[in-house]
Amino acid sequence: MRPLSLSGRASCSAVLTLVTLSTLWACAPKAPALTPEDVRQAFRAHPELVLDPLSARGDTVFDLSQAGFEEKQRQAKVQGWKEQMASPRQPVLLPGMPVRGRTDAPVTMVAYIDLLNPVYAQNAPVLRDLLQARPKNVRILVKHLPLGFEELSQPASALFEALARQNPDLAWRFHDQVLARQKEFMAVTNPAPAKAREEALVALALSLGAEPGALERDRHSQATADRLAADRAEARRFGLTASPVYLLRGIILNGQPEMEDFLQVLALLGQPRTSP
Repeated sequence: MRPLSLSGRASCSAVLTLVTLSTLWACAPKAPALTPEDVRQAFRAHPELVLDPLSARGDTVFDLSQAGFEEKQRQAKVQGWKEQMASPRQPVLLPGMPVRGRTDAPVTMVAYIDLLNPVYAQNAPVLRDLLQARPKNVRILVKHLPLGFEELSQPASALFEALARQNPDLAWRFHDQVLARQKEFMAVTNPAPAKAREEALVALALSLGAEPGALERDRHSQATADRLAADRAEARRFGLTASPVYLLRGIILNGQPEMEDFLQVLALLGQPRTSP
């Protein structure tokens, strides 16, 4: 038999070494699998394992925490709505109340408003957009909740109701014009005497086509006074202390809800997220 060359002997030695190492690796004891508690203890002992990578991506961490906070808020809000649905407030809906939107819409929103409240004026475009986006799902009725911060709030409410007796469309046009020209009628932005500002409100109603005699009679009538008193009494019974407030089948939205709030409530009430 011919003796192995130097290179052959080296190759055999390498093979033997690999076999030996493989045998030793196979026979070595295996480390036990880490348990969740092992991982927790490691992070407690060495928090830098987590903090160092996070500090390098602070913007991402902030975005995630903000998203988590907002989701938690949303869930709490929805849970509150569900609790309100369990014992819903039931507003009195009188025949002939002026309706904005389709009269056969399945969801009625009752808005408790003060026509001279700037917050309501700021939120009115959201209501308009909601009716445009969901015309088959929701309709709006108003009740009056003037809180006394503006001395002409009550006369403005009475004019709305007087106009509604003549023609609901007149009442809604007056509603829109007062919101658009609020500063002309408010003491805080117009130093004119209250009587002059009230006369401006009446002039606005007449400019829209109201019949003067009926307007004057109805805005001072006992029926209108009783209607406004009933609205305030109902608001107190429901615990409403500010306006505007929007009531949808017992669910209350306060102040300046966003479009998404209204859409979430409609979804909770069984209405589709998109207009059919």
